[in-house]
Amino acid sequence: DKAAVSEEVRLAVAQALGSYGVLVEAVQLVAVEVPPSVDQMLMEAAVTRLRIELTKRYKTMWAAALLIRTMVAEQNRRATVAAARGAAAAVSEGAKARAVRTGQTVRAELEALTNLTGSLRTSAVELLSYRWLDGLAAAKRGRAMLVRSGGGGPAARGGATKGGRL
Repeated sequence: DKAAVSEEVRLAVAQALGSYGVLVEAVQLVAVEVPPSVDQMLMEAAVTRLRIELTKRYKTMWAAALLIRTMVAEQNRRATVAAARGAAAAVSEGAKARAVRTGQTVRAELEALTNLTGSLRTSAVELLSYRWLDGLAAAKRGRAMLVRSGGGGPAARGGATKGGRL
């Protein structure tokens, strides 16, 4: 408080000059100069307060950035899981479709075998034996088999059948 300091200074001056008969009624403080060390301490305190404030803001900024990165990572995780589930569903549907197609092919081949054995008045075993032997002979001669199937024989690989269509 400026008044209290002023009063202390007035008393000190009155005591020092009282022996000379000087009466000190009042002292007016015009400017107060603090030692450089006090100025330095005040400056360090201000800088420290600014550093603390900057650190708080930096911490808040990084907390927000981390929250955003966490949200992006979570969204990427969900998108990856959804894409993986979609790919798995596509593979599953493809496998089911191939199984249905294979079943239809087997049924068609069995029906064709039944019709062929009825038309030729032969047994299925004799017809399959003939097909197997014809396949061996065709492989030996390097040409296609007579009886064509949906399997992996030479005719299925692009070779022509001997007698055309059955």
